[in-house]
Amino acid sequence: MFPKRKKCASTSVVIELSLVLLPSTVNLWNSLIHSNISVLDEKLSFTEHVTAVQKKSQQRLHVLRKLRAFYVDPLLLLRLYRSIIEALLTYCSICYYPALSVKNRNRLMKISHVSAKIIGLPTPKLSEIIDHAILKKARAVATESDHPLSTFFHVLPSQRRYRCIKCKTCRYSRSFVPVAIRMLNAK
Repeated sequence: MFPKRKKCASTSVVIELSLVLLPSTVNLWNSLIHSNISVLDEKLSFTEHVTAVQKKSQQRLHVLRKLRAFYVDPLLLLRLYRSIIEALLTYCSICYYPALSVKNRNRLMKISHVSAKIIGLPTPKLSEIIDHAILKKARAVATESDHPLSTFFHVLPSQRRYRCIKCKTCRYSRSFVPVAIRMLNAK
């Protein structure tokens, strides 16, 4: 592995690592991009994704502000919020929300609070919406035997609780399956 140096427009130097596997070269990047959304960065955190979601939601909050300036009914603004902003905030959130840091969770919650102030009506809490979605998905996975994740949902002999998975790392304990099992056992 040899670093290649590329000169940028500024004085900083970008180092791009590449690995040569015969007959082709494999490039190593700082982030994973899926469907034009930066999902993971080099530390396997979702900071870049939260930043992208925050930028998109700021653009959509502008629409709410303009409509409020035209004295549109608050119930209609709430419906618009739920369709264009809340949908953006909760898209694939069952996968990444439990693993978010407190700072990133607060960044997403702030968007919800700002939109509630713009609309003039209370908006549903983002954490409650995502917890409900995680529970719904966990119940669907646990009841469907064909699902690839159903092997992780073992019912204990009491038939009331699911067997908790041993998690050696904090990162794994904040992934979907352990969080879903804990939530199912708590309900």
